Amino acid sequence: MASKQHERVVRAVRRLAAEGGLPAVQMREVAASADLPLGSVRHVFPSKDEMLAGLAVDVVEQARARADYCAKPTVTYQRMKRLLPLKDDEIEQVRLEHLMHQHSADPNLRSDVREAFRRASQASRRLVGATCEGVLELAHRATFNSVARPTTRREVTDLIATIEGLRMHLAFPASAALSSAEAAGVIRGVSDRLSGRRS
Repeated sequence: MASKQHERVVRAVRRLAAEGGLPAVQMREVAASADLPLGSVRHVFPSKDEMLAGLAVDVVEQARARADYCAKPTVTYQRMKRLLPLKDDEIEQVRLEHLMHQHSADPNLRSDVREAFRRASQASRRLVGATCEGVLELAHRATFNSVARPTTRREVTDLIATIEGLRMHLAFPASAALSSAEAAGVIRGVSDRLSGRRS
């Protein structure tokens, strides 16, 4: 079990990386953000590379916890809505998953850090995909009286694209950004279409 000090350092690294990218993750900035002495931060992560590898591990753990959370509802709409980053910590997680993907081949990073980033990126994508497959299976059971018809690869791909697009849109809003309520409305429409109801 992680110590309180470890948790504070990891929270600070997550916050700095999500807000400013990898250049923002510096030992002194992490210490200031965690409100800890520099020596305490170095005790948790002796180097920046170890700090970044620790960040990747935390991103994977959070992605797994999110997938478990998404699997709980038995209503298609609720399960899909839980994939959307509607709260600050969820937005931070999507930004970090995106950061891992962007830097998984960065030659300026140590090879073990790149590998940790690659694993984190793959894990988060697999978990979104598995959740989407579960959503489709749930929708098919509801539509066809508890007998699920096989889910096509196209259905899964379309749903993943919709969910990922909304996740990116909410995590990195543009000038004409959708609100959380509008994104949830898109999910409601997809859910209704999957279950054979008209919106």
